[in-house]
Amino acid sequence: MFEQFRFHMTLSDTLRKESPQAKALEQGARRHFAGVLNAHTVDGIAVFVEREQGGPFHYLAYCGFDGEVTRYGD
Repeated sequence: MFEQFRFHMTLSDTLRKESPQAKALEQGARRHFAGVLNAHTVDGIAVFVEREQGGPFHYLAYCGFDGEVTRYGD
């Protein structure tokens, strides 16, 4: 899975950081999330597997957004 899956988000068009639209979106997002922006940090994700349908989930790996991947078993 790690070699096949790549997270991506597609925008409908290019959005340049310096554009008025990007600045307006950023300002709106900062206002909306003002109470939680500095309260939480997400530095990676954990991957779990379900070996058989209805079975328990097993912790497979931690994938840090800095590129670190730590596997815990198969």
